[in-house]
Amino acid sequence: MLKAVKYLLLFTTFFLSNNTIAGLIANGDFQDGLQQWYSSGNISVIDNSAQLATNVGYSPFDDVTLIQGDDGTFSFFDPILLTNDIKWLTFDIKAEFFDDLLESGLSTFSDVLRINLYDELDFTGASDLLFSSGSDFLVSNQWQIIQLDVSDLAGRSIALSFDLLDENNKRDAIFQLDNIAFSANAVSTPVPEPSTFILFTIAAIFLRNCKHSY
Repeated sequence: MLKAVKYLLLFTTFFLSNNTIAGLIANGDFQDGLQQWYSSGNISVIDNSAQLATNVGYSPFDDVTLIQGDDGTFSFFDPILLTNDIKWLTFDIKAEFFDDLLESGLSTFSDVLRINLYDELDFTGASDLLFSSGSDFLVSNQWQIIQLDVSDLAGRSIALSFDLLDENNKRDAIFQLDNIAFSANAVSTPVPEPSTFILFTIAAIFLRNCKHSY
């Protein structure tokens, strides 16, 4: 019986491993700090997530940028090659906003995180993709998964950047990012798939029967 349980658990592990997201981003979970990323401005890694923060006071020319596939000069020295089946950019995000009394409050806009995907071979920028927090996706002070449709760039060589823009609105922002990846499949909600749930249920029944047999 124990042998059967072992095989069942091995099969369950194999099943789950083949349903994970495949990504083309290097160090998208920031386990190695900011390695493989070009960064500028107020960026750090805390608890294996990248933290982008605006500075105290209004600083519109202080770049807070996190890039992969380029170094900020559009040289594309190490571009990301998206395979033809790529459809989604996915990442975990949360944001917090704080009062900044050194800003005058002339702006009514919120600090924004912009996500840019630059096509290496399109010098006109016509095929580049741009997404902004507040309009293309919403953020909160709780971790959530965001998925953006990038299928228009499938098969292209690109650079990916996250840019935090400071507004003169008497507020500062901290955005945290984690688990950045490209994927062919959309991310489902964090609810066990029926087949996965059934497998774990069967394993639990086997374990209970084994316990009763001794």
